[in-house]
Amino acid sequence: MYDGESTTIRLTVENVSALPIDFLKLTFDDSTIAPMQQLLNEGELTVAETYEAEYDLQRRPVFQWKSKDEPTEVRSGQKAVLTVSCLGKIGCISGTVQIAYAHIGTDSTESFYTRQILYPVLVTVNQTLECSSMDILPFSPIPTPPIDEEDFDVDEKSRRNLLEVDSESDWCLFTVDVRNSYTLPFEVHFERQQEGTEAVSCSRLVPPGSTSRITLPLRRISLPVEHISRPIPSLTDRQFVVSKAPVGNTNQSVQQELFWYREELFNSITARWKEPGGSRHGELSLRKQRLTAPMMENLKTDPVHVSVTLLQQIEDSEGSFEEKPIPTINGKVYAQPTQFHTIRCNAFNATAESKVLVLSIAANPLEYFHVEGNLTDIPIGRVESKTSKEVGVPICFVAEGQFEFVAEVRVLGEPARSGEGELKVIVREL
Repeated sequence: MYDGESTTIRLTVENVSALPIDFLKLTFDDSTIAPMQQLLNEGELTVAETYEAEYDLQRRPVFQWKSKDEPTEVRSGQKAVLTVSCLGKIGCISGTVQIAYAHIGTDSTESFYTRQILYPVLVTVNQTLECSSMDILPFSPIPTPPIDEEDFDVDEKSRRNLLEVDSESDWCLFTVDVRNSYTLPFEVHFERQQEGTEAVSCSRLVPPGSTSRITLPLRRISLPVEHISRPIPSLTDRQFVVSKAPVGNTNQSVQQELFWYREELFNSITARWKEPGGSRHGELSLRKQRLTAPMMENLKTDPVHVSVTLLQQIEDSEGSFEEKPIPTINGKVYAQPTQFHTIRCNAFNATAESKVLVLSIAANPLEYFHVEGNLTDIPIGRVESKTSKEVGVPICFVAEGQFEFVAEVRVLGEPARSGEGELKVIVREL
């Protein structure tokens, strides 16, 4: 078997006795369970590492039996087929299927005796694909020159379409390396599914001995305080073992926050592989990847949401002027030179507390436009929780070209930014 591949084992049992069998139960053992339970009992693991060990035992077992779809009794002289699913897991070399059976009859009692049949299974699992170097990066696609339609590679076009998002400040980039350590090529398929966004996927063919990097845009997320303050759960009912690793209150809260954001990340991204031209396929696990504090900061939404728009003055039929936003086309707005515009910054306080906010706007290039006032330390004022305020900066472009503005909002007295928004302007005669 390949790592992550699922197959089916069908066992045929025959009732050779004179009594009907009306109780059947299957339990399993494999060579990965004992070492993992020993690690859990030693108490050397952190709470997060303990959860991963329990997850591997409970959520990814080597053998599974779905009893509700299986026969519940075997009459005398008859046969029944029991279907057991087997998951390829690195480190598993053997296992045992334990079939417990009994005749209960009409006398339903709380306790009864069963007999057992042990069926040994030998397993060979080959290491094929391995994920490594997972990272969460700020969304900053590299601009590329346009390519003629006849020279447009299909894969290159799909990559570009994949990185087209509505607002770059609301997104981040998920990257991971996939290495093929086997002698055959495999096709890997990553899919992102987040509420409120369209599902996107990315597929790559990984040749033998090669490493491919997978990149997916990921909408930044925000988990409520009551969610990330919950303790890391236990998936088993075993007796609690105190960890020998000392954990302070501050470190514990950070570990809990990292844990819940990591779970939310893995709930949004699924990975699978398949054999090109064949029927074999399986899952590609990301559970060995760590989420660090810098990654979490890139994954989390900013406490202050900043949106930047460009307004133009339009004269109505009565000769008065009214400001209206210029619509965005492919992430850019188009303006005319020597015309008066306004850069409008909207700051939304997404936290549960009111904050006094200050705005600074960075421009590239710094020439060929005039603004009224300064672009740094513009007071926004106090913004209550779940409310927003707007600030407008009058501007006039004196030459054609491409301009980029980054609006950075911070809390008064704090050096770190609390939110950021971008605006790309193409100035030309229309």
